[in-house]
Order: sequence, then structure tokens, then C-alpha cells
Amino acid sequence: MPLEYVQGDLFRSDCDVIGHGCNCFNSFGAGIALQMMNEHMPAWWADQATLRGDKSKLGGFTHAEDKGRRVYNLYTQYSFSRTEVSADYAAIEASLIAMKEHLQDDKIFHKSKIGLPKLGAGLAMGDWDTIAGHIERAFPIKKIHIYYL
Repeated sequence: MPLEYVQGDLFRSDCDVIGHGCNCFNSFGAGIALQMMNEHMPAWWADQATLRGDKSKLGGFTHAEDKGRRVYNLYTQYSFSRTEVSADYAAIEASLIAMKEHLQDDKIFHKSKIGLPKLGAGLAMGDWDTIAGHIERAFPIKKIHIYYL
């Protein structure tokens, strides 16, 4: 299903499920991760409960319930760099599929409104067209709302 682009703030949206990409080093120091920590502290706590630098997190997620939302930390990159692409395309798709399966297990998938930022295309410097394709493959029958400012 095509993505729906929404100019606006993901944190002020009416999405009941939101996610963001993060690295495996428990670092919420910049970008949307920093905003996530400030808006949904339980998501940060969920990440901090994992082992720092654990490569096995790549392609997975942690999550928390906060303010009537389910918030997902999607492990879409191993580390971070200010000069090189750190987005891992396979990990992006794997983490989205894992999130979808988790939502399906909880039987809330079909009634939820899912919002994401331009996951992996900001500080991780990934190619948005490639990433959008991964999102569409992970969610072929579900509209995903992509928020940008």
C-alpha cells in the first residue's frame, strides 16, 4: 500500500503506534531519538534495558506503552557516523517486519494508525527511496503515515 506523507510533527499526531530508528549503542543523543526520549521516556528506558553495543539487536526492536501509544525503538543501524551512511537497509526492513508481527500478535494491527519519521534518511544518511521501498514491502496491506517537518 502506498505511504501517506504528512507534513507535521509525529509526536503531535493522532497515531497510536509510532516508531523511530535507533542504533545499538543506547544513544538517544540527537535527531528524532532525542525527541523520542523527551516525549516518551519509557521508550528510552526500554532501550537502556538492553546491552549497549549488542549487534544482535540489529533488525529487532524494543517498545513501550506511553501516553496512550505504543512506541517502538527500531534497531535500524548498528552504530552512528556524522560522515558515512549508517542506515542498514536489511535491518530497517527486518525491524519493521518484527514490529508488524508484534502488533499482529497483539491483535491491534488492523485498527492501529502507524506513524514513522523518514526512518534512516536523516542522521543515518540512508537513501529515502530505498527505505520507502522497504517500508512498503514490510507493510503491503497497511497504510503507513510518514511524518516530516
